[in-house]
Amino acid sequence: MKVRTVLFVFSMFLLLGAAPVTDTSPQPQQTSGWSYAGCFSLDGSQPYDVYVHNGGYWMCSSCRTTNKPNENKCRLLSSYQLANGAWCS
Repeated sequence: MKVRTVLFVFSMFLLLGAAPVTDTSPQPQQTSGWSYAGCFSLDGSQPYDVYVHNGGYWMCSSCRTTNKPNENKCRLLSSYQLANGAWCS
């Protein structure tokens, strides 16, 4: 009886560990030529979506809310801002 219980618990552990994790949070949209880099905060408070475009890092709307980034909606980050800001998880 104990062996069956142990095997059952072990099997459930393996099944739960192998189950894919699905992220249900909204994902930022990507536009041709714009690659999502992550969320970034200039001062540790409000995080913003950051995209890479034409070799530069562009800060757009609040994290995970940017729709169709472009040069009119986003602003180019300086190397100073990138060095002194923080990437969020």
